[in-house]
Amino acid sequence: MLLLETFYFFIPAYVANMAPVIAKKLNLPFDKPLNKKKLGKNKTYRGLIFGYLAALLTVYLQKVYLIDGFNLIDYSQENIFILSFSMTLGALGGDALKSYFKRKKGIQSGQPWFPFDQIDLILGAIICTLPFYKLPLIETLLILIITPFLHFATNFISYKLKIKDVWW
Repeated sequence: MLLLETFYFFIPAYVANMAPVIAKKLNLPFDKPLNKKKLGKNKTYRGLIFGYLAALLTVYLQKVYLIDGFNLIDYSQENIFILSFSMTLGALGGDALKSYFKRKKGIQSGQPWFPFDQIDLILGAIICTLPFYKLPLIETLLILIITPFLHFATNFISYKLKIKDVWW
């Protein structure tokens, strides 16, 4: 139950992290990179906007269809905007920070960097949601353990569905 509650709490971060990949396939505006030199060409304003909107929709659905016992936080109307922003900032901010360090190390955009590609979003989300919920150590370790497996699974599925160009 502990693992499911923690996973449920972080679903908006996972969704915010996946939304830019899906939005990339849509012919929509805001395609400009945030900072191509420092973050690479794939970190765009479109991804940031769609990441937030996807997280907001996810938190709203969690509020509306609240699973009894899975509410680690208050899903009141005021909190859903702040939680969505925090999850998006954590997930996409963690990913952008990791991309910055990848560029500094000379790793090209799109190339794997284990284990940082797998845990950047969750570390960022943990840090950015601290004002809402201080994740106990056991939950932190559990979510850090399962996230790489989820990362590989979703990337492989996205690759097979031709949403991503590479399986990692």
